[in-house]
Amino acid sequence: MALLEKLGIRRKSRPVGSKLETGFGNPTADRRRDIAGKVAIFLILATLAILSFRADESFQFGVEVGDTWTRDDVVAPFSFALQRDPADIAADRQRVKFAVPPLFRPVDNALLVIDARRDTLRSQLDRVFAAYGSYRLMRVRGQETEAAADSARYLALRRAAILKATPQQWSVLVNAYASRVPGIDATSRYGGLGPRLDVRLLNEASDLASTMARAGVVDIPMDSIYAETIVVRDVRASSDREVSVETIQSIDESFERADQHFARVFPDDSHAATVAGAMFRAIFQYSYEYMEEESLERWRLEQARVSPTEGLVGEGEVVVRSGDRVTPLVKRKLASLEESQARRTGNRIGWKTRLGQVVVILATFVFFFLYLFFLRRKVFDSNRMLF
Repeated sequence: MALLEKLGIRRKSRPVGSKLETGFGNPTADRRRDIAGKVAIFLILATLAILSFRADESFQFGVEVGDTWTRDDVVAPFSFALQRDPADIAADRQRVKFAVPPLFRPVDNALLVIDARRDTLRSQLDRVFAAYGSYRLMRVRGQETEAAADSARYLALRRAAILKATPQQWSVLVNAYASRVPGIDATSRYGGLGPRLDVRLLNEASDLASTMARAGVVDIPMDSIYAETIVVRDVRASSDREVSVETIQSIDESFERADQHFARVFPDDSHAATVAGAMFRAIFQYSYEYMEEESLERWRLEQARVSPTEGLVGEGEVVVRSGDRVTPLVKRKLASLEESQARRTGNRIGWKTRLGQVVVILATFVFFFLYLFFLRRKVFDSNRMLF
């Protein structure tokens, strides 16, 4: 509030008490504050107006395609490079992704990882089945306390397993196991001789996972690979090899094809097919890992090599004649000439434009304030009305 009072924008409080006789203070000081307020208002308005102009570099050749060139003929005062259309440059840089293959590193011992996960899952299933079988036997014998403890252990082991199956899928597995345990009355279509259901499904899933990993599976979606090949970089061997995208697949595609495979293997048993799919997902390991930073850097280097110029406009060559229609090529020549002139002169054109804006704005506000001084004196004298 004190600042507004100094500028004369806010009315001061009327004097009271001992100040009644002295009034509002020194008239000379008040006059100086009034003038200072007007100067401050002038500078604030002028600064805001100047800042409202775009700071982009202004062109001395302000024309658009289709306009008629009404000035004198423009002749190249020196040789300069012709700038390409920005859209063409952007398109060429975008095409780099289609021409430069992304980098991948081979996953060490992917097949051994699959085998290790298979063995882990087999061991976990054995413990789950043992807990479930004990729970069922305790129920048959009427030992409810022991049955409750076995049930809790069974559920805990099931949650800890790497197999993320649905309750229905778990029900298929444990019932198939229980049908082979003497003393347990369990109905299941998977009883009888031969390997247990879980063993058959796990072996089928393991074989398919190893086959797919050998063929090549990447850890990113295929629609994010734009090139026709990928480069598999073996850092230890310091070697690169190109692999066609036709021979590889993504993890999601692997899961989808696995489901289709199990549906063919178990055409009359959709439950077994879905359990095999869940086992496949639990043990699978992709074989190629995307090298994101290295691939992006490779693309950046190639994009940097895209030339922003094409051809040369020679010294003395006519850029545009008076009366000619401005074509896209003519506009690019004018823009290229101006850019070359700006580099040679240190962008004096831009400074001249900015200086011209400042002069015009200052002159406008000076005339405005003079108009108020002579014709709207009441407004001019009141800083609050002026602001």
